[in-house]
Amino acid sequence: MTAGRLVRRLLVALLVAAFVVTCLRLGWWQWQRFGITGSVQNLGYTFQWPTFALFAILMWWRLSKLEAQRRQEQAKAAEPTGPAGHTAPAEPAGSAEPAGGTGPAKPAEPSRGTNPAEPTGPAGHTSPAERARPAQPTVPVGRTGPTRPAAAEPPGPPDDLDDELAAYNRYLAQLHAKESDRADRRTN
Repeated sequence: MTAGRLVRRLLVALLVAAFVVTCLRLGWWQWQRFGITGSVQNLGYTFQWPTFALFAILMWWRLSKLEAQRRQEQAKAAEPTGPAGHTAPAEPAGSAEPAGGTGPAKPAEPSRGTNPAEPTGPAGHTSPAERARPAQPTVPVGRTGPTRPAAAEPPGPPDDLDDELAAYNRYLAQLHAKESDRADRRTN
């Protein structure tokens, strides 16, 4: 966790705690007012303020969960994937034994980039010419870049709407003319 994130989380926690304390004190104050006045309105506020405090706690909890989920998805998206989008097995880089631990040992494959589209030679090894070629950049999961060009000018309304709009504007002009005639008759 970075220092900025830690500071932000502490400030949010302090803000929520201050809000909760304030709401609970206001609820207690309304309870005391209810004892003095006997007003049902004060009794309602007595329960309203703690409800606000509970809402703040629930929202803080929910936002914390959403942030943790977002970080998990980002970490998962950053993991290398094999062919067909499956995650690569979690074996040490120099491991010569299969994941199950049984059977004959295989020679360790050289560590390579995470791009599954890189060509490989026999048994997964690359030729010197292929290793000299720069690796193709990979696109993060869910990021495909711009898919449509930006419009130079926003599109206008469809033609059938123009006819309807013109008819409506004519109707409004007629109403305005009638109202103007009535106003002129009243003043004369």
